[in-house]
Amino acid sequence: MPVPYKRPGLLNDEIFRQEWEPEGWNLLVIGPTATWRRDWGMWEAIRDVVQNALDETESYSYGYDEHGLWIADSGSGMNVSDLLLGPGIPKPDYSRGRFGEGMKVAALTMLRNSYDVYVETIGKEVFMTFYEQKTNGHTQVLAAIWRSGGSAIGTIFHVIGYFGPAYEENFTINLPTSAIVAEGPAVLTSPTPRKNQIIDYRFPDGKNKIFARDIFMRNISSPFSYNLWDFELAPDRHAASDPQDVYGSMSRVWCSATDINIIKTFLEMVVNPPILESEEGGHFQFWAYMLEKSSGVDCVGYINIVKDNAAIWKQAWDDVFGEMAVRQTRMELDNTMRHYGYRPIVVSYNTAELFNAMGAPVDTAIMRAVRDKMLDFEVIEDHMLSPTEIAHMSLARRLTHAANCNSTVNAAMIPAISGRTSTSGMYVKALDHILLDRTMLTSASKVVNTLDHEVAHAITGSAEDGSVRHNEAMSRVAGMFVKAIAEGSIPSDLLADCYW
Repeated sequence: MPVPYKRPGLLNDEIFRQEWEPEGWNLLVIGPTATWRRDWGMWEAIRDVVQNALDETESYSYGYDEHGLWIADSGSGMNVSDLLLGPGIPKPDYSRGRFGEGMKVAALTMLRNSYDVYVETIGKEVFMTFYEQKTNGHTQVLAAIWRSGGSAIGTIFHVIGYFGPAYEENFTINLPTSAIVAEGPAVLTSPTPRKNQIIDYRFPDGKNKIFARDIFMRNISSPFSYNLWDFELAPDRHAASDPQDVYGSMSRVWCSATDINIIKTFLEMVVNPPILESEEGGHFQFWAYMLEKSSGVDCVGYINIVKDNAAIWKQAWDDVFGEMAVRQTRMELDNTMRHYGYRPIVVSYNTAELFNAMGAPVDTAIMRAVRDKMLDFEVIEDHMLSPTEIAHMSLARRLTHAANCNSTVNAAMIPAISGRTSTSGMYVKALDHILLDRTMLTSASKVVNTLDHEVAHAITGSAEDGSVRHNEAMSRVAGMFVKAIAEGSIPSDLLADCYW
């Protein structure tokens, strides 16, 4: 049906009765005044028309004719009762529009912006208009006139006189499927399963976006955009009812990522300080792996998806941070980790389960493994040492005594901490033994440097490497070594036998 040439404009009782009722039109006064929801503009109005179409058929079409913009769906049509405020039948959880006002506010906004609104739907045609109601003066309120006719299928919403943007890129249905770089199951699984998505797409305005249920919600400072389904929306649709739910929903979809390059970008966002600044980087909370229930159906365990793809995630970890990177859980272990050749990495709060699932190494586990491995040492008896090595061991024992340390000092074969880091010495607290690796015995300088480190451990009761206590003890021990040599406590013939 073509758009009628005649349009209602501002109606009142007299105009309706004289000009429209005789032609078969019926009047429905809806009620909101023309000034209602002045915060809405044309984007919000078009958004809610499209939202209704998507809830009808999961698709819509749009275009322009000589009258202006039209938006159409192939759904079951619109009832007159749909023009009333509030949903006639409550919409299900998976619906995009749930408040029963959107289409009415959309029409009111378009009228307020001087555009006529004409709707063709199954069995009827409708004009949205303002109606002048007598109060203690005159008030303009939203109204509709309708009569039989309309379309054979679906609904066509005409915005007469509007040739502005259709905001097509604010609806994910219009984006290429190649822009979806990761997707995973949302908590909404019944009766229609939904998927949260990570989107990599260059928008004309250069800004990435959060879409809620396929529809633009707000911009985000991030390398990616998101389409999220899990949370309840505030009535104005500009935010979630609980803003933290947005980040929880992002966390769920990230657990489903399998593209190593995408995962690497994620890791750069969630370390502290971040390599790549992003809004969501500090907000991820991976509590979402727990089995959640929706309509009695178990959702997938999100963290199990990471476990299933752990090899990809671990490779991404190694590519970004290096094979010797280790997740920090205790800051006081950082210097020890560096001493062992590892690189401590601080990750965002509450992401431990994710990193455990991918198999990222942890500082406390490294400490246990190193200590267990180093206990597999082999003491070398003095009679197995060369004369130079014997001289260096004698120097070590005299310096240890000069530092007021009673620990036993022996040469040993000590296992390397890793494939990249050897072990020059160690203090075994349970035995009160200081062990010097045989490779150190080639030089008195190496012996003194290593001994200073291990004697400091002994006299502090194994203070952690790099801690204030250990560093201060090393300074004191070094001073006592110098004093012992300067005062002649070390025999000159022993010093002469050493190779410096």
